[in-house]
Amino acid sequence: MDKPSALHERIAKLRQTFIGQLPERLALVVDWLDQLREKPEESHPRIELHRLFHTIKGTSSSFQLAGIQIAAQEGLLLLTPLLGKSEPLPHALLESLQKIVQKLSQVAVALANEIPRKAPTPQDSVFQIDKVDDRTVNKEKFTHKLVYFCDDEPYHVQPLAMQLVCFGYQSELFDSPKVLYEAIRRKRPDAIVLDIIFPEGHTDGTELLATILREIEYIPTIFLSGYHDFITRLRAVQAGGMAFFPKPVKVIDLAETLDNLTAEARPPPFRILVVDDDPEMARYHAMILEDAGMITTSLQDPTQTLEVLRDFNADLILIGMYMELCSGQDLAKVIRQIPDYLSLPIVYLSGETNSLKQFSALRVGAEDFLTKPIEPAQLVSAVLVRVERMKVLRSLMTRDSLTRLYNHTAIKQFLTGTVASARRHQFPVCFAMLDVDHFKNVNDSYGHPVGDQVLVALSRVLRKRFRDSDLVGRYGGEEFAVVMPDANLAQGVEVLDKLREDFSQVRFFSEKREFNVTFSCGIACYPEYTTPEELCEIADKALYKAKRAGRNQVATISPGDSL
Repeated sequence: MDKPSALHERIAKLRQTFIGQLPERLALVVDWLDQLREKPEESHPRIELHRLFHTIKGTSSSFQLAGIQIAAQEGLLLLTPLLGKSEPLPHALLESLQKIVQKLSQVAVALANEIPRKAPTPQDSVFQIDKVDDRTVNKEKFTHKLVYFCDDEPYHVQPLAMQLVCFGYQSELFDSPKVLYEAIRRKRPDAIVLDIIFPEGHTDGTELLATILREIEYIPTIFLSGYHDFITRLRAVQAGGMAFFPKPVKVIDLAETLDNLTAEARPPPFRILVVDDDPEMARYHAMILEDAGMITTSLQDPTQTLEVLRDFNADLILIGMYMELCSGQDLAKVIRQIPDYLSLPIVYLSGETNSLKQFSALRVGAEDFLTKPIEPAQLVSAVLVRVERMKVLRSLMTRDSLTRLYNHTAIKQFLTGTVASARRHQFPVCFAMLDVDHFKNVNDSYGHPVGDQVLVALSRVLRKRFRDSDLVGRYGGEEFAVVMPDANLAQGVEVLDKLREDFSQVRFFSEKREFNVTFSCGIACYPEYTTPEELCEIADKALYKAKRAGRNQVATISPGDSL
């Protein structure tokens, strides 16, 4: 039997702590029920009873305590229609509530007898979340974004916060708006996930956000609530909340929303190569584009174009039409002979005004012909339009439609280019292949839409957990691939194994069923294997080695191993 994971062990401790504290919670229920008997027409005892039943139900659901969950749900069904009303409660309803409390007490006693009698230690505290592991494959750090959770019942959000680590978020938990407010003043998080209703009042969550926006600064905020009526949602919107989820929340949905709300506002700058044997003109046009926020490289010798393109990763080339060594048209032909540059936008810059000559130059595959002298704003606009259009077209051609990762063709091309660069500059490259374990069973048991949900979740984890210099792709079906430049075998195994462990803790939902998914991984590295074809072959064999060994693991094959 597999050893329990660290996350499962922590959740088990939380479950035990919750069970141990149930008598204390039920004592509060009894107190409010007594107040309701004394003053059956007052609304406050009804509200507090409803809140307590709601929190007990939500937490017991998270910890799969069906008996507690069902009894608390019965209490909610009785009380919900009575909120906001002032007429006295009938005696029969009070007796029904009393029976529900008795049932809760009986189940709580039975559960308490099943667990070891051990006082909670500081390590068992619901506020303890393990430090995020920032292991990376080199100095280029992968950083987790910081999310503050605030809920007066931290058990609701603790498992959620733990799972978010897999998606690139580190969490800190708070149990009251006041404590959260002080924490924000000390350190600003990247996002807040906040309940609306707290014991102190029914609008504490929204009032806190309004205070933060007024006194501190804007922080993307997501509201969670057991209530999802129109008025509750309206309060959340009016307070400045950017998203709203009824409890319980799926971690995949929350991660996607956090991704959107915390995404970097500015995309990476466009990269433009300027080729013109007139150094003043080349530098002049480069300066205009740099002033508009682009990265440029100027080149006066057209014979160096292919060498520079290999390392510069240009989004567009500006070429002078008439140069001493060769024409811009001839240089464009040379560039277009190389498959990797077939879609690279080429724009001519020239004083040529003859429309026939311009048309002839464009026929070799250039996008446009800009006539000198050109206004700076016109040059910037022309470059931006063509680069943005080409990026959209490239994305359609190179991205998988479901996961938005690079497709099979694109990742093999990137691997080829990376190995060539590694050979020139002497750095290692890791190539990993991942396959979702028992994916056919997922589709057969839960349906293809749920299977797609698993693939999208894994793709999101992969995008978040690797560096900008790495490339992640969907190799086909439920198989994925990762190219990691400047990473040796030990580093690649460490990163993939930690990711595998974290992903195995993500919970997926189908109707009322909950399940976890794992993946297997095989890794091969350059220079141990010297060609892209060898890397693909060895990584694939290592993947099947992991499958044969029981799945849910990372495997490698050394050059001396028998295959």
